[in-house]
Order: sequence, then C-alpha cells, then structure tokens
Amino acid sequence: MSDMMVAAHNAAKEIIVIHSWTNNKEGKGTPEEKARFRQHEYSCIGCDTKVIAKLGEFNAHHFAHHSRNSENKGCKAGETLLHKYAKEAIKKLGRLNMPALRYRGKTIHNKHTVYFPKSIVEPKKEETGSKYRPDLIATLNDGRKVWVEVTVTSETKGDKLLYIIDNNIICIDVNLKNVHRALHPDKLRQTILNPKYCEYIHNPVAKAKCEEHDTLLSKEELKKWREEKERKDNIVDDELKKWREKKRKKKKRLEDIAKAEKEEIIHIPWYIKLEDELPKDVAELTNQQLTDLIFSNYQSRSATNLNRRVKTLNQYKGFNLPNNILQTMVEKKLIHRLEAVTAQEQYERSNK
Repeated sequence: MSDMMVAAHNAAKEIIVIHSWTNNKEGKGTPEEKARFRQHEYSCIGCDTKVIAKLGEFNAHHFAHHSRNSENKGCKAGETLLHKYAKEAIKKLGRLNMPALRYRGKTIHNKHTVYFPKSIVEPKKEETGSKYRPDLIATLNDGRKVWVEVTVTSETKGDKLLYIIDNNIICIDVNLKNVHRALHPDKLRQTILNPKYCEYIHNPVAKAKCEEHDTLLSKEELKKWREEKERKDNIVDDELKKWREKKRKKKKRLEDIAKAEKEEIIHIPWYIKLEDELPKDVAELTNQQLTDLIFSNYQSRSATNLNRRVKTLNQYKGFNLPNNILQTMVEKKLIHRLEAVTAQEQYERSNK
C-alpha cells in the first residue's frame, strides 16, 4: 500500500490529511466525526479528479479515486503529495539541519543549522530574477537568499545546475527519493530535519574553502588525494558493474524458471456439436486435459487401442484431433514411447 493517498485538496484547495478526521490521538474517533469528514468534497492533488475518504475498520484510512474515473490512470498523487507537503513543511519549520563536510582530510564545515525566518514556496520568475524556479527561496537572518530544492523523482541538473554554480547561488537539496510516499506528516517533518537527507548542491563559501585547502597541499599530497579519489571511484564502478551483472543473472534465472514451470499448451481446436448442428464453440486443451481425454477410463495403452480411442473421440464426441496426435504427444514427452502390442501382452508383461 505504498501508493496509498493520505491527503487531498478540499474545496478551497488546501491540503487535508486523512488523519485529521478525528482529534483522537489513537485515531479512534466517533461515527459522527466520520460522517462530518465525509460530507466535504475532496479532489486528488495529482490529477484534480474527485476522491472519496476511506475510513474503514480494517484497512489504513486513505483517500481513493472513484473506480469509474479513467482520468486517474497513471496518477502520481503520492509523489505530488510528498513534494508539495515537503515544501510546506520546510516553510513552516524555517530551518534545515546540514551535515558536516569533509574534503581531502579536512573538515570544511561542521554540522550546523540553516535558519530562515522567511521563505517563498514556488516563487515566480520575477522573484528569482531568472527563468529558473527553485521549490523555495529562503531568506536567511543576514538577508542572503538560499534556493531549496526538494528531490522526489528528478534531481537538479543540466542548465539549471550550471546557472546555480555560475551565479554563486547557495542551493540546498532535500532528497526524499527513498522516503515512503505515504509518510505521516509528523514523521515527514522529522525526516526533513534529519541531516542525512540534506546537502548543499552549491555553497560558494564551502567551495572557496575547498579550493584554498587545495592550494595548501603539496603536489605530492594533491596527487595522492586525486589517486585516492580515482581508486574509490573505480571501486564504486566495479561494485556497480557486479551488482548489475548479479541482477541480470537473477532476472535471467527467474525467467528460465518461469518458462520451465509454465505448462505448454498444445493448440488443438476442438468443436462441440449440439443436436447435429454446425460447430459452435472452440477451445484449447492443455497437456493434462489432452492426456486425460485420451487415456480416460482406458485400460490398454497400446498404440492400436489409443489410435482407436482417438478415432472414437473424433467420430462420436465431435472432436477433430489429428491422426498423428499420439506421435506429437510422444515428441512433446507427454507420454512414453508407444508400442504396438495387445492388451493381453501388456497384461502378461506386467505380471512377470
């Protein structure tokens, strides 16, 4: 249920969380509270179609699309909700906890908290002064502007990233790619405040300190760090290649198992005649159905008797099994090699 929709828009386009239907902390509200909550109209944050509040006794409470709506196919409401709610949560929190940064054996900056009393969600182009728009523009206590990007699916890259670097814009990324799409709002706020989910996309001060640190290193030390970085990158590349190869082999093995387990169907059309009328129905026989059909209640398994059985089926039951059906079954290894022996000979052999 990872795609469960835990929030929706109300008539005023405000985000309403499903848990807000009751004030009871354990989520055990009254029937009257449920009735009041259901009276309002809600729409999907992703595709803007109507949704209904599911407040059952067994499944987790959630909003759901009407099953008759075809417009919601492929709706990514979970991703849209996480992205929108994260931006609103960051604005309300007014701070982000940043991890420490170590560069070539030196701590460039320790863990710290970035405070911003003011922020604008989804600023307009005129507010950014460019054609690029971050998810938020935060104003620090000293008046400096910081761009904040919330990553759920796509990362900040390409021309936008180059613009940020070229214009020395402080930019923070809150990466929620691996976060549950239906995370409770309280837990989402805790996640956002966890330093492991935050990093600088670009920090001019930290960049300058890194460059200054490089100038203090000797040529030998600089060469050592570059070789170390190259070695680590190669290790990562090798591990990635091994992981991809392992994943490919596993997929191939599962496909082979599925192919082997899948029962082969011999496509032999057969017709049912009703009151001597023309054939009306067509079906297909699986291996087991075909074997049961020919061997059903038949004591002798000689080729002669089985061929007689096929002719009887064709004549009296309305089937059109081909004359070489037994040989086909042998080739498909559905039955063992046939022998042209009589029932008496088979009986005598079995009692030796």
